[in-house]
Amino acid sequence: MYRSDLGGMVNNPDTGTTYVPTTGSAVFLPRRNAYYYNGTSYVKGGLRLESAAATNLITYSQDFTDAVWTKNDTATLAIDATGPDGETSAVTLVDSGATGTGAVWVNEDFTGLTAATDYTFSAFLKADQLSWVSLDVVSFGIAAGNPPIYFDLGSGVVGTGAAGVTQNIEDVGNGWYRCSVTFAPVNTFGTLRIRLANADGDLTIDLDGTSSILIYGAQFEAGSVASSLVVTNGATVTRAAETISIAGAKMPFNLAAMSHKFSGLITYADTGSSEEAAFGRYAPGGQEFRLRASGAATGTVRLSSGGTQSDTVVEYTPGINVAFSISGRTVSSGDIQVAKDGTAAVASTGGAATDYSATAFTLGRIFNGFLSEYVCWGQDIAEAGIEEAST
Repeated sequence: MYRSDLGGMVNNPDTGTTYVPTTGSAVFLPRRNAYYYNGTSYVKGGLRLESAAATNLITYSQDFTDAVWTKNDTATLAIDATGPDGETSAVTLVDSGATGTGAVWVNEDFTGLTAATDYTFSAFLKADQLSWVSLDVVSFGIAAGNPPIYFDLGSGVVGTGAAGVTQNIEDVGNGWYRCSVTFAPVNTFGTLRIRLANADGDLTIDLDGTSSILIYGAQFEAGSVASSLVVTNGATVTRAAETISIAGAKMPFNLAAMSHKFSGLITYADTGSSEEAAFGRYAPGGQEFRLRASGAATGTVRLSSGGTQSDTVVEYTPGINVAFSISGRTVSSGDIQVAKDGTAAVASTGGAATDYSATAFTLGRIFNGFLSEYVCWGQDIAEAGIEEAST
């Protein structure tokens, strides 16, 4: 299918046309020339890459009129508004008009979760007659009183949160925001709720038939950040993990020296892992670029090779679509050095080089974001070169 507003289709490199042949199962090409909203307009981000599979546990991600979504003090809902996709795909969440005041929400119950594992609940939301909304995580056992998590859809900022819950808001254009909450349930069950709010801390709604926001694209998934929307219509749906590699024969491998450069956007949370992201590597224990948040770190870039590491001093800050530009060099005679945003770390020495000429180079082994550029040199471009490449 063709969508001119989303950049159309890219030719299949195997056929030279947009045709993608199949032989018994679906074939998915890389999401090249993918767009993201930069706060002003949609621009190309590059290759959209998500290394982890994701299952949307919400069975009706778009159709909030379905009975799986329990309603409280709402009018009869309908898919009646323009969604972020430009189609009539959103629902106006509006009060019942019963007069007086009340609490207005839609919610869905969940069971069979894994305790002490991060989950993320997200939805695309837009101000209508009201500008405030809360995403409630009820009965999961994470905080006393099941506190609501507030978002301001008028100014695009988060409001009051709660202990044990991380909240994020992302501007996706045309007044729409993707709001998300991440938490690790204590219980294996609970209820997720999208709830109208009058203001930060105020959930009492006038039931006058005009209190409303627009809602679209709900998702509940295992993971510390929201991944791209997996649309469902009656059952859970899983998006397969994406893996990208370059055959060893197509890489300019040089045992004496190599240099690399990566740039793009990454979405990640500080989970305390030594591998929040892995931009590229030859093999376990070989040349590899990682994003680390273990210990006191939040986003250190590390280049490792042969047991030797070079780490950046200045770190990236966890978030949504964080711009990154990194480069590095490995030299068999000794130097291993990484650079970030135009500044090189101190070079490390040691570690014998290994021949990976017949080994595929993996891109985005652990990655959620956009890879806009990858460059490899079969030579040492020196400290000044990696600083220039990462600028």
